[in-house]
Amino acid sequence: MIRELRHYVRNDGLGEPLLVRFGDHVLPILADLGFRLSGLWTAADGSGELWYVLDWADDVEMAEAWRRFAADLRWISARTHSEADVGKLTRSLISRLVTVPDFARSTL
Repeated sequence: MIRELRHYVRNDGLGEPLLVRFGDHVLPILADLGFRLSGLWTAADGSGELWYVLDWADDVEMAEAWRRFAADLRWISARTHSEADVGKLTRSLISRLVTVPDFARSTL
């Protein structure tokens, strides 16, 4: 199994619109496309930053799923409408493949 940790940093003043888009549009699309979400967090300071973890069988499944997501008309529409008046909601997206180190496996 592969775990992908994604971290979104919002553009100034756009934390709430980013979270609304994620909750109202992105999460349902991910579910419909069979993405396996195993964790999701927002920054406790209210900054609008977002982290989540996706589980994948392998890198082939991950690449194909992200291709389907990028081409999904619901996603294209949600992105277009949410950014129409304010511009890009995210300043950066960091995606990392992560694993639990051997020394921590017995504690998690």
